[in-house]
Amino acid sequence: MLNIKRYIFLTIATIFIGGPVFAQLGIERNLEKHMLYQISRKSLYGEPAIKIEGSPYLSDEFQNGTIYVANGQYQDVPLRYNIFEDWMEYQANDEIYILDPEPKFYKFEFGDTEMVIENVPFKGKYGPGFLTRLDSGRLCLYVKHIVSFRRAELAKAMDYENKPATYLRMSDVFFYKVDGGELIQVPKKTKKLLKIFPDHQKDMSEYIKLEKLSASKPDELATIFKFYNGL
Repeated sequence: MLNIKRYIFLTIATIFIGGPVFAQLGIERNLEKHMLYQISRKSLYGEPAIKIEGSPYLSDEFQNGTIYVANGQYQDVPLRYNIFEDWMEYQANDEIYILDPEPKFYKFEFGDTEMVIENVPFKGKYGPGFLTRLDSGRLCLYVKHIVSFRRAELAKAMDYENKPATYLRMSDVFFYKVDGGELIQVPKKTKKLLKIFPDHQKDMSEYIKLEKLSASKPDELATIFKFYNGL
C-alpha cells in the first residue's frame, strides 16, 4: 500500500441499497481499480512476506456507517479510515474499495466518528484531507490524525533483534473554523487560544481558569469549544 500513487481515483457510478443491508457500490471498471483490488486484498488478508507492527487505521475493524453526498446518502456501508494513506475504505462483496478525499463526499459517519473533507493547511501543504469533526457551531473544532511509517532496520552491533517495519501513531493536530471561514490550526497556548474566540472572551477566560482547562490537552480543548458554542 505504501507505493500506491495518489493520482488513482475511484468514481462511484451507482449505489443499490436493499433494505437495511448495504448491497453494492457500482465502480468504474478500469485498470486502476483492479490494481487497487489486489493491493486491498493484501490489506484485508495480510501480506505474509512483510511484518508490519502497529496500524495505519483509526480503527482496524470496519464499522457500518453512512456516506453523505450532495444529493443523498448511502447507509449501512462498512467503513474504516486509513490515517496513513488519508483515504476511506469500504467493504463490499469481499472486496475493499478506496475513496480519496474528494469534495463530492460531504460527510462520513461510522461508530462515534464524524469525518468531513476539508482543505487542510498542514506542514506546508494545502489540499483536501479527512478530518474528524469534534464540535460544531459558530466555532467548529476538527482533529487531523497522524500516522508515520518507520521502515524495517537490521540489527546493529549492540542490538539482538531486527526492528520490524512499524506504523507509529503521532500526536493529533487540531484545527478550527469561525463562521465557516478558513481552516486554522489551534494554538497550543491557552492565552493565544482566547484570541480566536470572536466574542465572549471574558466569559471564556473565566471559564477556563475556573475549570483549570488547558488548550494542549485534547479532551479539555473539546470541552472549551463545547462551552463556547453553548453560550
